Amino acid sequence: MRRGAEPDVRPPERLSGVPRTRFHRPAADSHAANRLDLARTLFIVSSKSGNTLEPNILHQYFFDCVHRIVPDEPTWRRFIAITDPGSPLDHLAETRGFRHLCLGRPTIGGRYSALSDFGMVQAAVMGLDAARFLDRAEEMVHSCASCVPAAENHGVILGTVLGILARNGRDKVTIAASPDIAAFGAWLEQLLAESTGKSGRSLIPIDGERLGSPDVYGSDRLFVYFRLESAPDPKQDAAIDDLERAGYPVVRIAVAAPYDLGQEFFRSEMATAVAGAILGINPFGQPDVEASKVATRELTTEYEVTGSLGREEVFLKAAHIKFYADPDNASELAENSKTPDACLKAHLRGRQGRAGTRRLRRARRTTAAALASAPRTGYRGRLEEPGTARRAGAGVTLRRPPLTSVHGEGLTRVSSHPDRRLRTAS
Repeated sequence: MRRGAEPDVRPPERLSGVPRTRFHRPAADSHAANRLDLARTLFIVSSKSGNTLEPNILHQYFFDCVHRIVPDEPTWRRFIAITDPGSPLDHLAETRGFRHLCLGRPTIGGRYSALSDFGMVQAAVMGLDAARFLDRAEEMVHSCASCVPAAENHGVILGTVLGILARNGRDKVTIAASPDIAAFGAWLEQLLAESTGKSGRSLIPIDGERLGSPDVYGSDRLFVYFRLESAPDPKQDAAIDDLERAGYPVVRIAVAAPYDLGQEFFRSEMATAVAGAILGINPFGQPDVEASKVATRELTTEYEVTGSLGREEVFLKAAHIKFYADPDNASELAENSKTPDACLKAHLRGRQGRAGTRRLRRARRTTAAALASAPRTGYRGRLEEPGTARRAGAGVTLRRPPLTSVHGEGLTRVSSHPDRRLRTAS
């Protein structure tokens, strides 16, 4: 299995006797094929639906590469499939005789599946102690249970911070993480963007951004800092301190060691669901994701039939940027959009006009049904604890269980009981 670049997350201990694992980036497929010893490479094909275009293209591409090198051996025995039961990939793996088939749970959404087979199979192959990783994650599962009061529930607290601040204009979430766990930010970016970006509302995550000075940010920004306590970055610490002193809301999450990232996977998934509820959208739906998959399949089908992706023409040039569209849209956009900003606004208005109203109504119905069936927690829009004062321009500190304190801009201070201990798996 190929990884295009060296890992950002380095487990402190690898199990002995496990081969080196790399993850492949699609843009480098031919380059990877030339560099890899394909005769000794195991490929993992992962797709919940089993019909996602990108992994299907990649697994067929590398199957062809391997078959050319070792034509007399059963090529499919070099592939492992991870998919949901009954999917096209499940059928393919069974009929072709993949080396192994790992079936997921259909009730778990793709972007919420990091702690299921879709994340843990690769973790085990690359040498992580999966049992140890999941044992650590289970501590967070218990701390986010429905029996834990909202003021002490780690996922609810983070989700409330994200949701309340977004509703008050701070919907840009800068994700900062210590260098050794920096790849976590890319996962969280997709989770937040795909889960909340719908019905005209969203959290807009920014990952991989070099932290700037306070004067370069606006009043729409929230910072979430995952600090690896075993290997912190002093420059990141200083930049976060400067932002907090300047009055920006900052969430600090202390990660004791890389093996504790499983806790952050779960906390983030729980927080995303809570934030979605506060924003009034369904965090588990993905209308735009599915629409893009359908559109992509239509384009590839057209290409296979006609040999082209359709005629497009340039309708606007600005500096080093050229804007293309099919003839019908190009004439309309050229008439009403004389600048890049106007062009993008017209494009987005058109998309929202065609599909936005229908999706908004569907999302409202789904959210109303979900909230009607949800257990009542007493939440009324802000975290409260008697006798505490609001603090503006402060940070939010979240640590691995037990929680010590939470405070932030526009939020009421909350402290968990100091003698409370988490129930852990025996």
